[in-house]
Amino acid sequence: MITIDFGGNKKLSTPNITTASVRHAYKESLNNSGNVCVQVIIEHENAKVSLSSGACGGSGSGKPIEAFSREAQHIIKLWHKYNLNEDSFPFGKLVRFLKELFKKFGIQLA
Repeated sequence: MITIDFGGNKKLSTPNITTASVRHAYKESLNNSGNVCVQVIIEHENAKVSLSSGACGGSGSGKPIEAFSREAQHIIKLWHKYNLNEDSFPFGKLVRFLKELFKKFGIQLA
């Protein structure tokens, strides 16, 4: 299960996540606050991880990356690859992250 939470205002979960629904929630969140607080929660047998953009505040779990499963480490590195831990980021980076993430789990992002 993958859930995307846009600042507590809009939640999307698999299998109902599409590029269009993410775009709508992203733009709505951006219009409301100027920055997008997005949290992606992955609950999979080999990877349980919650990732938040910088606009959400907080500083992460405090656990070193090595404390996570290999699958979770890969996802965390992917999150940082697209700089989604920053306060602001373009919509395209979020979509590219989601496409790679979904491909990893055999899910098609429409």
